[in-house]
Amino acid sequence: MVSIGLNQIAVPSYDVGAFCALAHALNCTGVEFRNDVLGSDFDVRQAAHYGELARENQLEIFNLSEVPQFDKWDETKKREAEKLIELADAMGAKAIGLIPRNDGANLDKATRIENLKAALHALKPLLDEKKLIGLIEPLGFSTASLRYKSEIVSALVELGMEDTFKIIHDTFHHALSGEKEVFSNHTALVHISGVERQDVDFCDMQDQDRVLVGGQDRLGNITQISQLQAAGYCGPVSFEPFSPMVHKTNDIAGELAKSINFIDGQLEKCAA
Repeated sequence: MVSIGLNQIAVPSYDVGAFCALAHALNCTGVEFRNDVLGSDFDVRQAAHYGELARENQLEIFNLSEVPQFDKWDETKKREAEKLIELADAMGAKAIGLIPRNDGANLDKATRIENLKAALHALKPLLDEKKLIGLIEPLGFSTASLRYKSEIVSALVELGMEDTFKIIHDTFHHALSGEKEVFSNHTALVHISGVERQDVDFCDMQDQDRVLVGGQDRLGNITQISQLQAAGYCGPVSFEPFSPMVHKTNDIAGELAKSINFIDGQLEKCAA
């Protein structure tokens, strides 16, 4: 069986207590909190309370997301990062989420990597002080500045920052990017979601298309998880469905349990 996590975007209408209770009922090992769900004004006191609620439900906090456009580093980004790090520390989270630009700026590779390195240099002392990990999530969209894990990993290795920064392997974005290689040794978390629509090309898929993983999935979630595990990944996979269809379902616990059973069954077949 794979270690399962639950991202807050799966049930954005739930309060934190109900969210943690759901994750516990599904035998999840951990959760991911999001500042876009909790609200930009949640404070250290609330963060500490949310951490207690998670621990009462025997859950780790894998991640508190996010610093958007982190590779467009300036004083504003520094303040955003400092605030998120403070909240993650109060919460007892293991990491913070770092999301690259997705503005279609079409920067050349040298500039994109230079921007990445500048942000890494600035973030490292902030993260190291609180013993937190920075989780970088490449986005598969053609409009994103960091689409490929290979570019991020190369920068981390060159700078010797592999202990401070890790990768989120998102099955949706991996499929959209067309990248084949996985980097299990640099991966700390896997985001899973499925796309079942037959009337949309990969290049046109968007977050609202992301549902739970089932038999009609077009992203190859089982293949991707199997590939990661075969390469040595043994960490959690965390549900991150953005589709309003998922958010409106009458039995989200049942649908998540069904998806978990499907994934476990398919991975057992792959391992046999």
